[in-house]
Amino acid sequence: MHFFGSQGYSPGAPFGGGDQLFLYSTTLSVGGEKLVFSLESATIFMTSFTLPTNGLSFFTVPVDVGFSAFGVNEATGQTVDLEGGASGSISFDLGADGLYYPNDFVQVSPPTVPEPGTLTLLGTGLIGIGTAARNRLKRVRSVQVLCIRLAEQLHCRIAQ
Repeated sequence: MHFFGSQGYSPGAPFGGGDQLFLYSTTLSVGGEKLVFSLESATIFMTSFTLPTNGLSFFTVPVDVGFSAFGVNEATGQTVDLEGGASGSISFDLGADGLYYPNDFVQVSPPTVPEPGTLTLLGTGLIGIGTAARNRLKRVRSVQVLCIRLAEQLHCRIAQ
């Protein structure tokens, strides 16, 4: 996603922050139906940082971007609040004119986190495996004890 234009930015200049976003209307799909909304107010924001002054020819900055908007359905007067955001990074190149030029925003996929039900199922399975192994070990030990006792009794009878 590229929304910076083609202008360069001076080293040491602040970059990011928030500002008004001017969108006049947009079409949204709601329940499979396409509806036209007039957006009455919208803002866009991004993590703020300062461009380096040490002459780096290329660098990347992690950023969060987001937006919010309020709109009205042109046909029905229904209102809608929209908001969203993403985490990612923006890289910059130092131009021959000494200005930094931003490249596209690259979104980072959020890490996948297992659902609590999955963790519960995994935990239950591990407990079951542990219990089964413990019971098996007890049976093996009791058979060993029986064999030892049987051998002792046979040895004793043979010795008599």
